[in-house]
Amino acid sequence: MSLTVLALAGCGHKTQSTATSSSSSTATSAKVSSQSQASSANSSSTSEKQTESNASLESVDPKNVAGAVLTVGAQSDEAWQSLLDSASNGDGDLKVNVVKATGMVTETGTGMFYSFTLDDNDYGEINGYTISQDEKTIYLYREQSRGSADRIIQPFKTISVQQVVKAAQQSKVQEIANNTTIDADN
Repeated sequence: MSLTVLALAGCGHKTQSTATSSSSSTATSAKVSSQSQASSANSSSTSEKQTESNASLESVDPKNVAGAVLTVGAQSDEAWQSLLDSASNGDGDLKVNVVKATGMVTETGTGMFYSFTLDDNDYGEINGYTISQDEKTIYLYREQSRGSADRIIQPFKTISVQQVVKAAQQSKVQEIANNTTIDADN
């Protein structure tokens, strides 16, 4: 009788070991599947971030760039908000005068300064932006009109090209762009 009990006890242990191994295998398989899904989600997120970091102003119409820069900058400056409101509600058309930035601003970037006016009126202020040499950063400027030719303007804010490219897709920016003119002073 004791031999039978011992044999049965040994069989029970084997069955329990097989069941444990099977549930362990299922748990491992579920864990691997979960990790694979998480890896796939991270890969998708990384791909979106790479696309954002590759954002370029070349893919956006210059009028839309101007409208997007004004829209993003208006979030941080009252004067820019006033320009944006007027350009948005029909009080005036946005005009961008492109001039050489040398000796005018601290961050000359590509060498051009994009100055905002409404219907060619600057209302006694210099409002505009420059684009960094690597075209990844945009410097925003606002100051009362200069009384001295020696004065150089500092940016009030720095924004990324990604912010501008994203903002350029807004319908409000596209409406502003439709009523924007660009005058390049060569």
